[in-house]
Amino acid sequence: MGDFGSEGEEDAFIEGMPCTASHAKLTILDDPVMVTKTRYDSFPGTDLDGILRTLGVTTVVVVGYVTSFCCDTTARGADGRGYRTIFVADADGGPDLARADGSPYPSGKVLEDVTSEQLLDPPVRA
Repeated sequence: MGDFGSEGEEDAFIEGMPCTASHAKLTILDDPVMVTKTRYDSFPGTDLDGILRTLGVTTVVVVGYVTSFCCDTTARGADGRGYRTIFVADADGGPDLARADGSPYPSGKVLEDVTSEQLLDPPVRA
């Protein structure tokens, strides 16, 4: 992740700081593809779309923090590029996850909300 904010700011995301590291329980594959983003959306200014298309990826699964900014913006960017977009409801977070009407954030026609259990153990389709 690139820098969002300035060093010393309580909510700053500065590359290399502990708050930008991968979660300790996340299994990182050998030789992972890493994309450093500098905007809320992970697509502009990165090679993400090209990498996904080269790998034949058709679905983007979104997890992370600050759902109402980075995760939501990336999900909408993925949808706008034709990817099936899945939000893992119990693997996203942030300080402002409820809309004014009390509905969970994000929701809507663009995104498919699933739990991590549903994602890891999908139903068999006949």
